[in-house]
Amino acid sequence: MDGWVTIKTYGYRYEADIAQQYLISHEINVFIKSDDARGLHPGLTFSSGVQVQVPEGDAEEAKALLEELDSSKTHLEIVKNEKSENKK
Repeated sequence: MDGWVTIKTYGYRYEADIAQQYLISHEINVFIKSDDARGLHPGLTFSSGVQVQVPEGDAEEAKALLEELDSSKTHLEIVKNEKSENKK
């Protein structure tokens, strides 16, 4: 069984949550590792950030997907486009 590896660290929980949902939409398992009490104490993340972890075997694909996400559009544009596509 593959171990889990950190592929990206974010400063804010919502950024990691967006990355998590994007990866899940591409059928990649994701685990968010953070010391922020599940978002209740966001100030605690400043020391270690919010880590996005995936199984080792999916790491390269997941990294490429997150690079695509970061370089192609802003997160809000992606959400807006997905909502408009769902209305069709």
